[in-house]
Amino acid sequence: MKLRSMSRLLAAAATCLPLMASAGNVLLSDIASINVSGTPGVLRAGSIWAPAPAATAVGTLFDGSFLPTGTTWTNGTFWWDELLGQGNPLTIELQLNAPRTLERFVVQGDDNENYLVDWWDGAAWQLAYNAAAVFSFGMETRDSGLLPAITTDRLRIRAQGGDGYYSLSEVQAFEADRVPEPGSLALAGLALAALVTAGRRRPAAAR
Repeated sequence: MKLRSMSRLLAAAATCLPLMASAGNVLLSDIASINVSGTPGVLRAGSIWAPAPAATAVGTLFDGSFLPTGTTWTNGTFWWDELLGQGNPLTIELQLNAPRTLERFVVQGDDNENYLVDWWDGAAWQLAYNAAAVFSFGMETRDSGLLPAITTDRLRIRAQGGDGYYSLSEVQAFEADRVPEPGSLALAGLALAALVTAGRRRPAAAR
């Protein structure tokens, strides 16, 4: 009976935890339009990365899904070569459904470049978050943590530095006043407690 109850609890928690992770991420549902300037998915002549898989659709950057850390930069990502034709600056501009007050950004991109999230203040673009290079390998996730809140209905994503080979797999922007439901937090806490208890109370034969 106890095992069945624990299984139900863990199954319920498995449903709630992804919702908690995405709670407040306005880019899951609040994008009115996406505009890309520049050419994705094409390599410069003689590139050592040729041939490369096709770039994913730009909309996949905002679906809430991350790739495994260290994934090769062209594998299942939205990628571009900024040195294509000796100049291919690419930007991704998002129009939101309404102004949102944002205080945290999460970006998963190739490791050895900076990925910049800008916000429109009504007159000009301002930097909201610089997801700095980390110099490991492949896709790496950067989290801004809590920042001073900004209010905007437009965001822009771009890259700089590194080798000019850029790729992204997920971008998230979190609204200041949207947090997980208390019931979800409580259920997740119970699930974690159950896991700890299960780990401590293994049958004697398994020790």
